[in-house]
Amino acid sequence: MGTLTPDTEYVYERVGGAIYAREFGADPATRKLIGYDYQYEQKRDLMFGISRQELLEMADIIRISYNNTALAQALEEVRLLYKLAQDHNSEREVPTDVDLTT
Repeated sequence: MGTLTPDTEYVYERVGGAIYAREFGADPATRKLIGYDYQYEQKRDLMFGISRQELLEMADIIRISYNNTALAQALEEVRLLYKLAQDHNSEREVPTDVDLTT
């Protein structure tokens, strides 16, 4: 890993999981590797807390439902349950003292 000079302004860049720094105004080729996000691959494969594979599978289910009556009806029931759950949750008082990060 590189070392940085004190009292110098830096531009920080992230490429994939690698974190680089270079002096402000310097040629980008002079950047130094200063760290790495070891969980990058894990984070990269998630969108809204859902894996890429699950999202692709859901998109495929929706696509197939256009030509499959039974699947279309099942999805409509899922949508109805989803909306009922939203309505139910919106009526409930949300506690403010709960830590949702764990």
